[in-house]
Amino acid sequence: RAVEAAWLFVHAFHLPALVLLCGHLSRGFTGRPDQLRRLITHILVPYFVFEAAYAGVHVLLLDRPFALTPTRPAFVCWFLVALFVWRLTAPLWQAVRWPLVFALLLSLGAGFTDLGEELALPRILMLWPWFVLGLRLRPAHLRPLRNRTARRWALPVMAAAAASAWWAAPRIDPDWLLMEAGADGLGVPPLLYVEVRLAQFAVGALLVAAFFALVPARRTAFTALGGCALYPLLLHGLALTAFADAGGFRAVAEAGPLAVLGTSVLVAGVTVLLSFPHVRRVLWPCVEPPFPGWLRGAPVPAEAGTGRHGR
Repeated sequence: RAVEAAWLFVHAFHLPALVLLCGHLSRGFTGRPDQLRRLITHILVPYFVFEAAYAGVHVLLLDRPFALTPTRPAFVCWFLVALFVWRLTAPLWQAVRWPLVFALLLSLGAGFTDLGEELALPRILMLWPWFVLGLRLRPAHLRPLRNRTARRWALPVMAAAAASAWWAAPRIDPDWLLMEAGADGLGVPPLLYVEVRLAQFAVGALLVAAFFALVPARRTAFTALGGCALYPLLLHGLALTAFADAGGFRAVAEAGPLAVLGTSVLVAGVTVLLSFPHVRRVLWPCVEPPFPGWLRGAPVPAEAGTGRHGR
């Protein structure tokens, strides 16, 4: 129950917080050629590289034939597909009125459609409001979270969320938090589905705010690790996939609580190691490759006429 409660507690805010940050850092995306090239090299290229890596792990540990399925993302690779779509559409959300309302309607509507698992479409649509919220937030909106008052209420809020997760662990279907299943998949009537999803957004916003309030504003020993965040995000999936394929989860569960606790400590250590700059120096050609010079298009000449009608 403790493991289930911890899972519910973390999943209640960690994906919303991550997607919100991605939206906040996409505010300057306008679709310029240099931005599009970076989108290709830092999202699409790693996606295909790690799709191949996941297929390779299954070949080595499960003796499966090597097969690439790029339209069905493996494990954490769905996030790269989602980020590609979200960032590519950022200028559209900046151009419309009430973008968060439209994103919420899109998210709720996805729960009543049969999207399958192609290109992680359910998650892309259901998590879209968090990206749009991050896109619309300005630094001034986040500044109140940096004062002492915010930190005082943030800790009780997170503690209450942890206690609620303990209560909910045997009662709540975790599929609600995965943002993959619609009303039919969860087996609930439409009205209840909409009510619970809206409550999730409200509670998630409160927990995300509390989490950000607890993050230190000053530079710490962990600050530098954040510069390599994409590396542990992608690599931990490979490690967990290999661990699962080798029967590791079954062995830990059978060994009891001490094994679960020890594995959790080990995972925390591995996460820190995967964030080291040394990992970045070795793997940057796979995760952050430069755009080949021979593929760069020629600059588009400025059109004649720069007056009011020309513009």
